Amino acid sequence: MALVVPLRGWSYIGQEGGPLWDPEVPQALRRVVRAQLPASVRYVEVDCAINEAGFVRAVQGVFREMLVEEVRS
Repeated sequence: MALVVPLRGWSYIGQEGGPLWDPEVPQALRRVVRAQLPASVRYVEVDCAINEAGFVRAVQGVFREMLVEEVRS
């Protein structure tokens, strides 16, 4: 299992430059999630907003890695 976190916002209106952007919110969320996430869950940070192509590529990459691990086990 993996959690892929977009560091620059979780929505169009919540991304940097959007009306709901608050740079402290992503930092606070990261601290809480990292402290509470079980060690069995892979945590991946991506320096993109959730709707950017770079984030999609990162999620695809993590998914591919998980598939390969599953096939090997």
